[in-house]
Parts: sequence; C-alpha cells; structure tokens
Amino acid sequence: MPAIKDLTTHPETYVTVAELAAHWGYAERTVRYWIEKKTLRASRIGGSWRVRTVDAIAFGRPYEPTFGPVASA
Repeated sequence: MPAIKDLTTHPETYVTVAELAAHWGYAERTVRYWIEKKTLRASRIGGSWRVRTVDAIAFGRPYEPTFGPVASA
C-alpha cells in the first residue's frame, strides 16, 4: 500500500494504524491510544485495527508537538 499523501484524495476506504501514524508523524502507539480512548473511531478488520478514511479526516491532524525534532545520536 502506498504512503498516504492526502487523506481527502486517498483511494482506500480504510487505512491501517501504521499508515495513519506515519502520515501524521506520530508513533503507532499514540494512534492506538486515541482508538482505545474512543477519540478516534476504528474497527477490527482481519485481526488488526483499521480507521475509515472519513473518520481520520473528521478527527483531523492532531496537535503539533511543542518540542523540536529529535537529534540523532
């Protein structure tokens, strides 16, 4: 599956947690946290969490972190 460039034009009905996390620039665990807290709607499909593209759009891109980029060691 190609990387998500724009959710509004993404051709798939559902996206994986990994795809959404990469698109938003967050850890998968963070996206799963929003799912567990029921702030982001998701469904179990084939044993893994999937988020409908329209639900990801409705959720919006989460807030921007206040810290700068992590320096590589």
